Amino acid sequence: MGLSVVIYKPWDTRQTPETAPDAKLDVRNNRGEMIPIGTFVSVEETFGPQVIQRYNLYPSAQINGSPAPGYSSGQALALMKQMADEKLPTSMGFQWTGMSYQEDQLKNSTQFQDNPMFILLLSVIFVFLVLAVGLAVVGGMIAATCFSLLFVPSFFVVFQSLSEFRKKPESETTSADAH
Repeated sequence: MGLSVVIYKPWDTRQTPETAPDAKLDVRNNRGEMIPIGTFVSVEETFGPQVIQRYNLYPSAQINGSPAPGYSSGQALALMKQMADEKLPTSMGFQWTGMSYQEDQLKNSTQFQDNPMFILLLSVIFVFLVLAVGLAVVGGMIAATCFSLLFVPSFFVVFQSLSEFRKKPESETTSADAH
């Protein structure tokens, strides 16, 4: 019926499989009577997996793979899909996860921004703009340094001459007033 029940008992009564049915556990039957669980449950020791993997609540097996040298990941995904379609029974299926899922989704996408060439073009433009701005800044700094090396001494001479020219008339007027 899909119902699972977990019964917690003291450790000493669950140490061996033989003690479980005789542990004096009573359950109610469909007529409402209490009956010992050992009347309809048998316990046996079996071996099984330590962990049962599930994917979307279904028991699953994980398969990992990588493309052989010289083949793309898209070719490897196509081959794995083809093999799964041919070899697996109809009661089984498969799904991609992680990066394989993303690649499969982009392969079938019709949107322009999902196209890998569009993303490559955007990254090239971004790198070009970053380098161009950086180059412009560095170029501007170099140009400013060169111009300052050329013009600062010239401006110094011009302003020094103007300063001396301005002081010269004052000293002449002062000497003329002294006579």
